[in-house]
Amino acid sequence: MDVWFSIAAAVIGYTLMSAVGLRALITLLSSLPLARAHHRSNPAFDLHHAYRRIIRTFWTSLLIMIFVTALVIHLTPFLVTVGYFFGMILALLRSIRRMSPNNERNQADFASRYADCYPHDPSASSH
Repeated sequence: MDVWFSIAAAVIGYTLMSAVGLRALITLLSSLPLARAHHRSNPAFDLHHAYRRIIRTFWTSLLIMIFVTALVIHLTPFLVTVGYFFGMILALLRSIRRMSPNNERNQADFASRYADCYPHDPSASSH
């Protein structure tokens, strides 16, 4: 029965890492360099606002990962914990290329997610 629980824990670890943990890593490894690059190309880009959001996203995701992992470690048997970590590592290895600031998806996500860091252009509004 522990094998099935271990497989279920691997699925949970994979899902959690894909949904939360990778978000923290992508935010840290991709969004920081993209924010600096956007600020260099457009000095009006509010770098401090972007940094605050990046740090808030990173810490929130990291704290969720730490909390859930601590629960898994303390509340489950060893084999289930190993399955959980296996799922997390599998998700990380599967998405390693996604953490690059050169990834087109990251660049598009950054542009839409941090659009409010650009100064408001009244001529761009359509009245």
